[in-house]
Amino acid sequence: MKGASAIVYLGAHNVNLDYESTRLITVSYNLIPHENFDGTSIINDIGLIEFPGPIELTDYINTVSLPSHTGNIDDYVGK
Repeated sequence: MKGASAIVYLGAHNVNLDYESTRLITVSYNLIPHENFDGTSIINDIGLIEFPGPIELTDYINTVSLPSHTGNIDDYVGK
C-alpha cells in the first residue's frame, strides 16, 4: 500500500450526506502502513497519511495525541 493514494474525508460526521459544512475532501499523496500491519488479525493497524500540502486545522479537523508506550499492548485494545 505504500505509495498508494486515497480519498480522505476530514471533519466529516456523516459521509452518507451529500454535503456537510465542516467537511474537507482531499486526496492523500501517500499512504504508509505500519511495517508489521496484519490485515487478518488487525495487528499494528496504524499508519501515516501524507497529504500534498498543509491541512488547515479547525474545530472539526485537528490532530490526535498518541498514548505513550507502556509495553503492555492490552492497554490499547479497543481504545
